Amino acid sequence: MFWHLYKYHFKASIRNKSAIFWSFAFPLILATLFYFGFGNLLNDSEELKPVPAAIVETKAAKDAEGFKQTVAELSKKGEDQLLKVKYTSLKKAEKLLQDGKIDGFYTLGDNIRLTVKENGINQTILKEVSDQYIQMNHMVQQTIKEHPEGMEKLVKAISQNMVENQQISLGNEDANMMVQYFYALLAMVCLYGGFLGLQSALHAQANLSDIAARKAVSPADKLKSTAADFLVGVTVQFLAFLVAIGYMRLVLKIDLGSQAGFILLAGFIGCFTGVSIGLFIGSIGRMSRDTKSGLNIAISMFFCFFSGLMIGNMKDIVEKHVPLFNRINPAALITDCFYSLNIYDDLSVYLRSCISLIIISVLFCLGSFFMMRRKKYASI
Repeated sequence: MFWHLYKYHFKASIRNKSAIFWSFAFPLILATLFYFGFGNLLNDSEELKPVPAAIVETKAAKDAEGFKQTVAELSKKGEDQLLKVKYTSLKKAEKLLQDGKIDGFYTLGDNIRLTVKENGINQTILKEVSDQYIQMNHMVQQTIKEHPEGMEKLVKAISQNMVENQQISLGNEDANMMVQYFYALLAMVCLYGGFLGLQSALHAQANLSDIAARKAVSPADKLKSTAADFLVGVTVQFLAFLVAIGYMRLVLKIDLGSQAGFILLAGFIGCFTGVSIGLFIGSIGRMSRDTKSGLNIAISMFFCFFSGLMIGNMKDIVEKHVPLFNRINPAALITDCFYSLNIYDDLSVYLRSCISLIIISVLFCLGSFFMMRRKKYASI
């Protein structure tokens, strides 16, 4: 009986032209617009380049050898090169900074002083280098003076800190930041499963749908019918996800990462979440069909906006000011799944995001069940 209902609902769903357009066609149109809108930006890799800087030694320079050795180590050519440093006079360093040929210069005197022209990522790196050195040097000097017996432990602690920093590495060294828009677009595809979830809920409410009215007087079990309709929604939406990701990779040649299995799993969970949100919205109160449909679109786009679909760094802004919202925003969680696979070496962020999506889906499904089971109709 269940699979008969599933087959019936599947045929009905693929004949729903509106839902098929928003689930299948619209994401492809938007992906194409993104592709031509970004142009050559999609071919540019986001790779770390050595930060150009200068060092000015004064006659008052004291105990600067340690810092010079540190800078020399960070300036060694290779994949991990962080700095590109030249030694020069104060006057020449100021001119290089003014001309934009360096991002800052260190003056070695009684202490280490950093001079920059503006604020930015490279300037932050230069400041971090000097701050870390000053902090470590102070710890070493204080330990030698007060607790020389603790030097061995301090060296181990510093070494451990260096190892932990080395473990935070990019899984894809040529990750392109423009790809995050396509991750957000895939999240939108998943949440557009809300149209099919809404349809499932409406098919269970006799006051809003002729199909539901016929179901109400039929001997078919209401729970089985709704479950079959819900499963069809997840199936159709996952097919839409496969079409979207296939179009991006095979036609537009967008590099979405190499871990296809994990990407598909995250997409399936995301589609499940999208359909469950639509089911929940469709189960709320006795609002009209059009009102619930408008509410579904508004909520989906609200979540997508804060995941970075319209403004690339929006999710980072939210993370800085209201990080909790990123932990409950389904679209942000879906993009985190894709982004983490392409950036991090471990699966901790990916698994956390997937578990959060599953919890959200279960909560929406339970809420929908309790709302729909209480509805009765005096007449149809």
